[in-house]
Amino acid sequence: MLGPTVFWVYDLLKVVVGFHTLGFPQCTGALDRTHIPITCPPCSGHPYYSWWGFHSIMVQAVINHHSAFMNVSTCWEGSVYNICIFCNSALLALVESGRFTTGVVDLQLGAVVFPPLLIRDPTYQLLSWLMQAYTACQARFNQCLGWTQALMECTFGWLKGCWCILTACRKVAKANIPWVISTACITAE
Repeated sequence: MLGPTVFWVYDLLKVVVGFHTLGFPQCTGALDRTHIPITCPPCSGHPYYSWWGFHSIMVQAVINHHSAFMNVSTCWEGSVYNICIFCNSALLALVESGRFTTGVVDLQLGAVVFPPLLIRDPTYQLLSWLMQAYTACQARFNQCLGWTQALMECTFGWLKGCWCILTACRKVAKANIPWVISTACITAE
């Protein structure tokens, strides 16, 4: 693990309402990760070598319905799997302790109770509060879910487009990379 985890405080009820207007009720954010290319740090090549074929730092983030970052973790080498990042991140502890979803109550529809949840891509584990797409039969659900996932991908694309240094972190000292990434996310507001 290299660097900081940043957590922003938002009115989570407004976030849930925002995602609900996009067609996805009870959603408290969209979760994903991206690679930031770096120059291989001396004497530490393999852990940073990603399956994309370059050395990188992994960034895991949660965004709200307006593509604003809510949680960012910049602590991981490029070869680390999503499940490892997620299981060892502050985000997991925040959600499981209820501190991430403070003020959001479960939604009950008939006999079914829906807890506050995050949207994820299929590479993350399935939990009662961490959702991914259903089969093609549930097309409307998948359409809304796809919209929230696309929002996350666009946010990472926008971040890299606005902060060109993130596509050229090869020139930044290893110890400073997580701080550069976190600073870019903070100033993205």
